[in-house]
Amino acid sequence: MAYKIVVADDSKTTHKVAELALKGKEFEVFFVSNGNEAIDKINEVKPDLVLLDIDLPQTNGYQICRYINENLKDISVVLLKGAFETIDRTLIEDLVYEDIISKPFDVAQLTTKVREIFEKRNYKEKEEEKEEIMVNPFIESAEKKTIGLPEEMETETLEKPQITISEELVSEISEKIIRKISPEIIKEAVERIVPQIAEELIKKEIEKIKKEVESISSS
Repeated sequence: MAYKIVVADDSKTTHKVAELALKGKEFEVFFVSNGNEAIDKINEVKPDLVLLDIDLPQTNGYQICRYINENLKDISVVLLKGAFETIDRTLIEDLVYEDIISKPFDVAQLTTKVREIFEKRNYKEKEEEKEEIMVNPFIESAEKKTIGLPEEMETETLEKPQITISEELVSEISEKIIRKISPEIIKEAVERIVPQIAEELIKKEIEKIKKEVESISSS
């Protein structure tokens, strides 16, 4: 799926540089030239990123950034400014944005910046997914597959009918489950369970030997 990007700037030069920098199947780019058009386009396409000139006519970039922060928080914003244009710190101090880029900028600079933003976003999303799996014991089926749980264990049935199961069927089901369990889980199970089973068997054998010895002694 292509990343959607809105370029909101009244400079045709900026539009041209952005068009060259963001060409290709991975980007879908929309161009607007004033603040009102920018808000309409942002609400229409719900972009992943907005390249936003702070000095847009009609509605300026500060106002649009604030609108995005308050209403469309998943959208990233990069503010654009002229080379000799100053940033109004009183307007920008509580805004959320990725970066401020001074114009004019070249194709390589813009391409690099946009890719950095999306790489950082993808990394953050993956880390959040890992944290969700770790803290949530009731994970969904798709998540269960990523950690190697067998498909038979993914679906819980509401009703559990009483069924007589033969030893042959139990053996067959066990073999199927083992084939689907990941090696990591099998290793962990062996490390935890086998020593306990071995200990129980040893205790039983010792008790058996004691009884035999006592029986011989009494006779």
